[in-house]
Amino acid sequence: MTGEPALVIRDREIIDFAGKHYEENARSTGCWNGRQIRNAFQIASSLAHHNYTIATDAARANGQQPPMAPVLDRSLFDKVQMSTLSFDHHMKESKGFDSELPLRNTFYEEGRFE
Repeated sequence: MTGEPALVIRDREIIDFAGKHYEENARSTGCWNGRQIRNAFQIASSLAHHNYTIATDAARANGQQPPMAPVLDRSLFDKVQMSTLSFDHHMKESKGFDSELPLRNTFYEEGRFE
């Protein structure tokens, strides 16, 4: 409808990421919940479109053939996961929040409600 090429989804790579994410996090920090999964897909697909736009502009500026379509692959989910872990670490270190606990309970249990 927009005239833009459809997003190419490398589903096997994404499924592999999901399996490894589950194996690595099921017993420790926990896996993403439904909201986090939806957000990860939205962010990763936005990154795919952004990368496509940047690559297309660069190719045209250099007189080269632009990429055929934006690509949603494992590397984008790896970036989302790194950002999520970095944010969780930042919140825990700077604010004392633990993303695995409800925010309200963390404050009341530690007597830090203001």
